[in-house]
Amino acid sequence: MKGKRIAALGLTVALTLSLLVLPAAAVSFTDMRGHWAQEDVEYLAGLGIINGTSATTFSPARQMTACEALLFCSRTTGVSAGDKARIAASWAEELGQILPQSVYGWAAEEMAVCLEAGIISTQELEAMCTSGALLKAITRENLSMYLVRAMQLEPVAKNLTSYSMSYTDADAIAEVLKPYAYLLSTYGIIQGNSQNQFMPKGYLTRAEMATMLRRAIDFTDAQGIYAELPAYTTYPWVGGTISSVSTDSSGTTVMVLSSNLSGVSTQTLPAGTPIYENNMRTTTAALRTGQYVRVNLDGAGRAQSARLGGTLTALTGTVSTIDQGSISLVADGTSRRLDIDRFTKVQVDQKVGGQELIDPAAGYTQVQCWVDGMGHLAELKLSGGTATTAQGVLQSITYGTPTILVVQTDQGQTAVYQLDLATMPTIRRDGVESTLDKLSNGDRLTITTRGGQVSQIQAFSQNTPNRDTQLSGTLLVADSRTNTMALQLPDGSVVTADVSAASIMTSGGATVGLNDLLPGNRLQLYGQYSGAQFAATLVIKL
Repeated sequence: MKGKRIAALGLTVALTLSLLVLPAAAVSFTDMRGHWAQEDVEYLAGLGIINGTSATTFSPARQMTACEALLFCSRTTGVSAGDKARIAASWAEELGQILPQSVYGWAAEEMAVCLEAGIISTQELEAMCTSGALLKAITRENLSMYLVRAMQLEPVAKNLTSYSMSYTDADAIAEVLKPYAYLLSTYGIIQGNSQNQFMPKGYLTRAEMATMLRRAIDFTDAQGIYAELPAYTTYPWVGGTISSVSTDSSGTTVMVLSSNLSGVSTQTLPAGTPIYENNMRTTTAALRTGQYVRVNLDGAGRAQSARLGGTLTALTGTVSTIDQGSISLVADGTSRRLDIDRFTKVQVDQKVGGQELIDPAAGYTQVQCWVDGMGHLAELKLSGGTATTAQGVLQSITYGTPTILVVQTDQGQTAVYQLDLATMPTIRRDGVESTLDKLSNGDRLTITTRGGQVSQIQAFSQNTPNRDTQLSGTLLVADSRTNTMALQLPDGSVVTADVSAASIMTSGGATVGLNDLLPGNRLQLYGQYSGAQFAATLVIKL
């Protein structure tokens, strides 16, 4: 996602009545010679970021429609061409229902970026389409909101408590839009006219939009701002509230982070690690105790950047509806809806992971949420659902209040279960009733939880053959020479499977060979674990 702004923006492929694609090269428009916006227009046109209305004209005084302005805003996000295509594909069905047919063909791709990056919501876009405002001229005050969102600065706008402006017509700016106008004025993106007027109800021209677009791109580049879209990132991360922080003379920062779900961890930020607060670059001085921070890591676990989210607010309530992308809950008598994304840590029963743990059909009743100062759902704990089971190998038992079982799951994760010795679950070992003290490290366990509590433990001693196990995931690579495959599970972990003795077929029952499977295929494997490797007896291509 992140990269050089101009390289990431690339050429737009939208072809409209007022936006004509031109090649990225030196561009000169006959109607821009001597115009106050000539430099900005020709600079951006030469990079393929904006386009003329013909091969030789730009039409600087033509009013921008809301649709055109939104498409221009999408080009400040830094979304790569590859991600843009994937985003467009994921939004295609919904946009096909929202956008007028006459607009979809030339606006859908960049409008999808607007939706994914939060420049406009589906509800706002639907309202604009219904009222016809999408294809009407846009005012300067309305553009302010969309451009601030495109620059990823809406958290700053929402947190403003004072936004006094010196424009002679500042009172004419809609109250809800004043924070956005204030930010763009403060950062020099929008400027008043010679009479010091903001002209909030005035319609925006193509020349004005081009100048503001260049200023916005220059500003976001200078601040290192880009649209970090969770669904289009893959790097690992660690999040928590800062318990302590220190920076040594070399500039290396060490933070102790505390998570409500996964405990305490220590993270080291090498000197020069980018740090963001309210999506803007800042310094290590912003790393304060009590602040939630997410540290993005590389493949080796080294910190690549840190993003501050402010103080966490805890909510406890009941679940109304939930899926892997959002939750609606009632807390203190108030209904709320919160988005869930890849940067939300999730606990379901005793398992801690990501949104993949959420089963929309599980019937969760209780929820605890921790929301950061930017309105992002950082941590989510669900309970009260239907019974769930997990399998793994017992690592340790620590007796106390509570008593702790540590289990290594089949997916390679560590699961921690808390038991109350006064209300012990049903325990069976090797098929007969047993007690907790009879379990041994190395025993293979099947643990059933209900409502967040362990209700049953079935154990098989290490001398008992493993029971059948089922795995589902995405094929990464299949090697016909060794009859093995690498499968990525929903939690992101990778399992190596021996398929030399496995029957391979499609979900429809057709027999296929290992060479017929391709990376990206969804597979279901049945078999047993042998140490760290899974030995499959059946492979089904879903």
